[in-house]
Amino acid sequence: MATSALPTLRKTALNAMHRHMGAKMVDFGGWDMPVEYSGLIAEHMAVRTGVGLFDVSHMGDIQLRGPGSLDAVQHITMNDASRLQMGQAHYSAMLYPEGTFVDDVIVHKLSYGRALQEYYAVPCGTTCNSRKMPINPRCTLSHYGTLWEPSGEIGMANLKLVPQNPFSWSFDVTQNNASIAQVLHTFSLNEKATLNLPGATCQAYREHFMGGDYILEEHGQPLARARKLSAFSSAFQLTCPGHSYALKKESLFCRTFVLMEDDRQVGIIKPEGVFTRKADVSLPDEMPRPVQIFVLWLVLVLWKRDSEAGSAMQMSQH
Repeated sequence: MATSALPTLRKTALNAMHRHMGAKMVDFGGWDMPVEYSGLIAEHMAVRTGVGLFDVSHMGDIQLRGPGSLDAVQHITMNDASRLQMGQAHYSAMLYPEGTFVDDVIVHKLSYGRALQEYYAVPCGTTCNSRKMPINPRCTLSHYGTLWEPSGEIGMANLKLVPQNPFSWSFDVTQNNASIAQVLHTFSLNEKATLNLPGATCQAYREHFMGGDYILEEHGQPLARARKLSAFSSAFQLTCPGHSYALKKESLFCRTFVLMEDDRQVGIIKPEGVFTRKADVSLPDEMPRPVQIFVLWLVLVLWKRDSEAGSAMQMSQH
């Protein structure tokens, strides 16, 4: 008689630490999570007399932006988000269409970009991450504002960057041997590309011919912005809702780039070899997919510049 395989539990980035510290691990909504360390009474006293920490990295995150973002938040949560001021948050609940309870949530009103455009962030637990949503968010909320959704599992997104042909600066981005996005380079003096993703087409471009920020936008709405730290550096300061990153070369003479947040490495784009443009990519899963592809395009911009500078130097020697 055939036996069905047990489902594989997902793990947070702190899983190894929990086990090293002797935690009792349980299946918590499909995640391998600690339920107890030293016993209820000892842990109760530790929290009452000191501080308690809880691993929340299994939780999902819904971000809503655009002119209808408030209406979208009002549609899926029960507390009145119109009373929130910028930077505030309140306790609320997510409901099914018939009004029954899905999960409790905290709704945040935040801002991004130099124009301080507002958006709403709704962190949610395993209910959100396991896709047991009260609605199909991408369909239902398209009437209100744009929804950014993490790709599912919290941790690192392991991708591959593959040129479409040996001479092309257009690339496929794959995950588990399946294409998830395309970076279609536009031959333009001010550096442009079309980023094709499932259900979305974004534009990446430099603001001006001689300089300016690098912009990621969808339907004319900015999603992220990158600024070169200097005209001669190979580094960007990248901002997107809720996060600020530094993208820079791992060392002066290599083509590997690292993504840093608060002086902590959170991602890497590493060529498979010295002369190939194929690359292995690890980026935070919490980073929206369009922003992940934007990061890869920024790396391609600098690779292309270095390639053209090398070709020009070789021609000058002949």
